[in-house]
Amino acid sequence: MYRIIRTRTLHALRVDHEALLQYREEAVTAVQDAAAADQAASHTLDSLIQAQGAAERLSKRLAESEAQIEDLRAVVQ
Repeated sequence: MYRIIRTRTLHALRVDHEALLQYREEAVTAVQDAAAADQAASHTLDSLIQAQGAAERLSKRLAESEAQIEDLRAVVQ
């Protein structure tokens, strides 16, 4: 009787241990995926900040060009 209980207990512990190893592996993968997603988001944010700076510079140049066009129109008239 003792051997049966011991055998079943050891088997249950082995199954639990294998399940815990699987959960650990899945957790490690999830953390790695999250880190990769965080890095991609950071890169995207950097790109958006650079694009915003470029858009601001273009907007400034456009305003300067429009002012020059108005000055030229005033000279022509």
